[in-house]
Amino acid sequence: MANNIEENNGINNCSMNNNELISNDSTVNLQLTDTHCHVQDEAFDHDARNRLVLVLFVCTIFLVIELIGGFLSNSTAVMTDAAHMAIDIGSFLISLIAMYLGTKRPTRKLSYAYARADVLGAFISILAIWVVTTILVYAAVRRCIHQNFVVYPTEMIIVAALGVFFNIIMYFVLHGNALGKLLPHGHSHDDKYEELGDDNHDISSDVNSNVNKNINIRAAMIHVIGDFIQSVGVLIAAILIKINPDYKLADPICTFIFSVLVIFTTVTILHEILIVLMEGVPADVDYQKVVDDLLAIPGVHNMHSLHIWSLSLHKIALSVHIAIDHSKDSMAILNEAQSVLRCKHSINRTTIQVELYNKEIIDSCDNCRGPET
Repeated sequence: MANNIEENNGINNCSMNNNELISNDSTVNLQLTDTHCHVQDEAFDHDARNRLVLVLFVCTIFLVIELIGGFLSNSTAVMTDAAHMAIDIGSFLISLIAMYLGTKRPTRKLSYAYARADVLGAFISILAIWVVTTILVYAAVRRCIHQNFVVYPTEMIIVAALGVFFNIIMYFVLHGNALGKLLPHGHSHDDKYEELGDDNHDISSDVNSNVNKNINIRAAMIHVIGDFIQSVGVLIAAILIKINPDYKLADPICTFIFSVLVIFTTVTILHEILIVLMEGVPADVDYQKVVDDLLAIPGVHNMHSLHIWSLSLHKIALSVHIAIDHSKDSMAILNEAQSVLRCKHSINRTTIQVELYNKEIIDSCDNCRGPET
């Protein structure tokens, strides 16, 4: 006896008690979100897309300004800051492309559609940034050795001050609350919403709340905060050089510091990318906890062949075999297993095979053994 269920990633309804899934058939029929093999996909987040597009536009403008300013000021620190800004532009583009490709349906050739397009894009972006950073570090080392360079602090101050200003703008655009009512959010309001009255919260607050919860927006905000700190560092270095030109080594020193920041930022992302490509267990999933929760379901004697992997940086998939007692209702246990994985572990795309427990077969099968610790 086998039941294979595959689910799409989406919003879950986890309010129903797991025991109700087995004991109350009528409740099961009503709560299709908990028991149906597919979960409704999340609607395309137009608000997050609009904010990312606007931030990408602002970021690109400042990158051009920073490249020109770095050339005029002869500052490797400014150019390193521009390299970090290029990382952000790449990240924003990858997020937008991933959001667009996420709407594509699977094909016969690409059964998961373009789920890992963002992973490949991020990998290429990291390699490009490492090449640029290496060149800038080499230039900074030569400056420290020969010290035959001139830095123009006035231009540095102007560019760094603009960097602080642009990053503040980008932060408020991404945060949503400040500009929430000024940006289009991709849908019209029905008349019934207008009749709800003051007893209900403003719909625009829902928009802002959803935007702030979007994982692409949160990642972009982290990049912007990092850029803000880096721009402040360049501004401090420029002021020091302006006060005393003998402090010009502050420029290559800033380059070294910012390069380390770039490397640490990208190494973390690269580690996540490698875990996805190796189909490893995502960092935010506790493998043993999943095992314990599935075995805790009444009627489950054994579970094996558990695989948990990432389809992309933000989509988790799972497959497992569950061996149950002969007297138990397989569909009821299947429904509860789905609910456990959705509600406790936020895993919505699953393939669960339910089979009758046979101790002799399971004990003699190498593939039924658990993974090494």
